[in-house]
Amino acid sequence: GKPIQDAESSDMLFPETALHAFSAVAKPINAVAILYSQSLRQNGVNENLQSILHLSLRVACSAGRCIIRSFPVVAVNDILPLSRLYDLAVASLTPMLSTLIEIPSHEPDA
Repeated sequence: GKPIQDAESSDMLFPETALHAFSAVAKPINAVAILYSQSLRQNGVNENLQSILHLSLRVACSAGRCIIRSFPVVAVNDILPLSRLYDLAVASLTPMLSTLIEIPSHEPDA
């Protein structure tokens, strides 16, 4: 996540290896989402698990922003392969997102 966050703050593209590394942890991130969901049902919020999930979503958002911001200043030939890889990385997070969407909301009734 750090190369992606560093690239976002410097308006540069990040290396493809950063997205490969991020995609590689998609299954463990989904396992964290499952544990988080179970902990909510059993004994409330586990802040460590919540922090991991929050970080993974922040990294995904940072990568997307970095790609979008690079269009006016970076050659399309450099952006498109990274964009495709980003799409695959986000798709690898769908099991985690599916797990999180199943968590019942505790919003007060309006």
